[in-house]
Amino acid sequence: MGEFFRLSGILGEFAGNFQFSSNQNILDQMAGRPLDSKIGNTKHTCVNAGRKGSGMPDTKESDEEKRIRHIEEMKEQVLRLVEDPECFYLDDSLSLEVQEKFLERILFMEECDEQPLFEYLEKGGIRLPKPEALDDAQLHSKLWEVINAMALAGHFLSSTDHLSDRELYEHLWRDILPEPTSIPADNASFCHIDILGGCSDEDMKIRLKYYADDDERECWESDFPDDEIPPKEPLPYDRDRHLPSPEYNLRTESIAH
Repeated sequence: MGEFFRLSGILGEFAGNFQFSSNQNILDQMAGRPLDSKIGNTKHTCVNAGRKGSGMPDTKESDEEKRIRHIEEMKEQVLRLVEDPECFYLDDSLSLEVQEKFLERILFMEECDEQPLFEYLEKGGIRLPKPEALDDAQLHSKLWEVINAMALAGHFLSSTDHLSDRELYEHLWRDILPEPTSIPADNASFCHIDILGGCSDEDMKIRLKYYADDDERECWESDFPDDEIPPKEPLPYDRDRHLPSPEYNLRTESIAH
C-alpha cells in the first residue's frame, strides 16, 4: 500500500480526471468503473517535411514533441515504481500540459519523506485507541476526528458507504494508518484513498453491488461475461457525501509534528 500513497500526489484542480488504485483494500478512485487494463499512451504522428531545398530531414524537435517525449519518459519512471502496472491509469484525452504536470507531481511526491499516518497523527495530538477500547458512540466521534485529521494531512477517503463506523475505523486503524505515506507539503497535492481500490475480486463485487450504476454493470457484464454480477443493493450507510474533499480547501491549518 505504500506505493499507492507515494504515487497518489495529485494536482487538486485536476483530481476528477485521474484514477489510482493500490494493491491493498484501499482506492484508487475508479468512479464506479474498473480501471483500464493498460496505460493510455498518447498517440501521435510525426510528419517530417524536411528543410526546403536542402534535401535533408528537419531533425529539430518541436516543443510539442519534447513534451510528448518527456511524458513518455515520466510514464516509464512511474511504471517502474508500481507493483502492478495495470493499476495505473492516465487519461490520454487530457491535454499534454495536464498530463505532464500530473506526472511531474507524482514523481515529486515519490521523493518526499514518508512516515505512517498513524505516527503523524499521534504526533499532532490525535489519540488513536484500539477499536475494541471504544463503545459505539465514542468510536463514531473518534472516526470523524480521524477522517478530518487525515484531510488536514492531505489524505481523503472515498467508497466508505458499505462499511459501518466500526468496520471503517478498524480498517483505518489496522490497514491504512500504519502504512508509510507521503505527507503533501502544499495544497496542490493530496492522496486519494479509495477503500475499494485494491482491485481484488471482493472489491469489485462490492463496487458492482453497491456503487456501480446500470451502465457500468452492463459494461462489466459485456467485458467479463463469465463473471457473476451480484444483484444491485442500496448502500447501507450514508457517509461519503459528508466526507471532506480537496475542493473544500480544508487544509487551512497543519497538524503540528
